[in-house]
Amino acid sequence: MSILIRLYPKPWRERYGEELSLLLEERPPGPFDSLDLLLGALDAHLHGVGARDPARTSTPRSARLGAVAAISGGALWMLTLATAVRDDQATTGLVMLLVSLTFSMFVVALAALSAVQSRSHPRLVWASFLLPAVGVTLLMGGSLAEGSVGDRPLLGDWTPYAFWMAGVVFALLGSLLFGIVSTVAGGLTRWTAVLLSAGAFAQLASIVATDHARDGWLMLVGAVAFGLSWILVGVGASRQERIREA
Repeated sequence: MSILIRLYPKPWRERYGEELSLLLEERPPGPFDSLDLLLGALDAHLHGVGARDPARTSTPRSARLGAVAAISGGALWMLTLATAVRDDQATTGLVMLLVSLTFSMFVVALAALSAVQSRSHPRLVWASFLLPAVGVTLLMGGSLAEGSVGDRPLLGDWTPYAFWMAGVVFALLGSLLFGIVSTVAGGLTRWTAVLLSAGAFAQLASIVATDHARDGWLMLVGAVAFGLSWILVGVGASRQERIREA
């Protein structure tokens, strides 16, 4: 993390660098913290030594952002389900786009809530962010390709929809991993972390282990559980932040 600290101007490093270095050794930064450090370096170059110390301000802000993103993403997921239930070919492109936007919100939530996690498992924290980040890239690419070239293969036998589905699996795996890490290391209340893990697992299982034509109701149950789990994660994170501020 010395690379991130070196991005700050020399006067700032002389005043705060040692303190920040010790803090980062004790608590390795997650995705949101790293972004906050980069923004802090930019702020320090613009405003000098009097710029804000990102280590002192990131956690409360990240908890609020994570709560809003989780609740918004969960609500958008439910809207997507209501659209998908119609099972109309004309809505396929819209559903693909809505799912892509929904998981983008979840990636924001994962990044933001990673700042309030314990850092006892830093590699798993980063993996739980990077997996859905890759997934969202595939989702967006698949959605755009579906709209422009239709269902024609893009790479070998892989159609835009196949790339999109791979993105869904990556994003769900990231949500599952984040729930497991949060259950073990803290950051979310245990019941919301367990619920997120269960919701992501139910959705993954319904995609991988069921026949859509035969077991569509199982997929719907898994999808509802996943969306509700994210909403409750957001509510739980919001309540935790209000308790900290009280």
